[in-house]
Amino acid sequence: ASKLFCKVPSGTCLGRVQGEFPENSKGFWKALSEDHPQARWDGENFSVCGLGDTGYAYFNKVATEIDERMQSLGATRLQNCGMGDDKDEEKWETAWIEWEPELYNNLELPTPPAVLSPPTYEVTTQEVGTEDEERIMPAGSSVLPLSVNQVVNPPGHDRDIRHFEIDLE
Repeated sequence: ASKLFCKVPSGTCLGRVQGEFPENSKGFWKALSEDHPQARWDGENFSVCGLGDTGYAYFNKVATEIDERMQSLGATRLQNCGMGDDKDEEKWETAWIEWEPELYNNLELPTPPAVLSPPTYEVTTQEVGTEDEERIMPAGSSVLPLSVNQVVNPPGHDRDIRHFEIDLE
């Protein structure tokens, strides 16, 4: 039997398009889905925030399933399940911004400062064929030409979504 330990009483959940658990959380869900003595969850608190997109049929299904399962096991929900939606004005952060302060309040923790950490890396780009062009590639790799680079998002959409095709011949 799998063991399930809840050291952190909150979680952020990402699901896949069809409401499946991501690979890195399938073990967690399997352990949570097993039979557990009701008393095992007495005194356990939890909080869940899902990061989803209402454009998909199974919007925040993973978060909802975890939230419902924890409550059915007798754990105490600290707050309503957050339902981040990538279609909101500030994407999933709209719900997160509302959900997060309540979490810190429920845990009686100070709100962390809203300071951005320095970037861990920097990326610069340049046009192909420039004099100072230097390719850094792993040994044995090769450059593949991009045969299609097509914008697929609707006009006025706030993201650049593209369809790429690579010529493998």
